[in-house]
Amino acid sequence: ENCVQLHNLILSAFPRGMVLPDPFTPNLKIDLLPDISKSPLILSNVAGPLTNIRGNLDEYLKNRQPVDFVTSLLQRLYKENGKEVDKA
Repeated sequence: ENCVQLHNLILSAFPRGMVLPDPFTPNLKIDLLPDISKSPLILSNVAGPLTNIRGNLDEYLKNRQPVDFVTSLLQRLYKENGKEVDKA
C-alpha cells in the first residue's frame, strides 16, 4: 500500500555483472538461459534453528507423532532464555 515504488525497485534489483534477457524476444525459452540452471548462493544458515528439533521434526513428518509437536513448535524454536527465536 505504501512505498510501492520502493517495493518495485527492490524486487527488480539484480547483480551488476548480470545481463538480463529481453523479455520481448520472440520465442524466448527461459529454460535454456544459462543463469537459470545456477542455484542461488544463500549466505545465511537457514537450517540452523532446525538443528535442535531435527529428529522430532523428521519423526513428525513421517509418522505424525508426537501429536503435540505443532502446538509446541514455537516454544521449541525459542532460545533457552525464552525471549528470542534461535537463529543458530
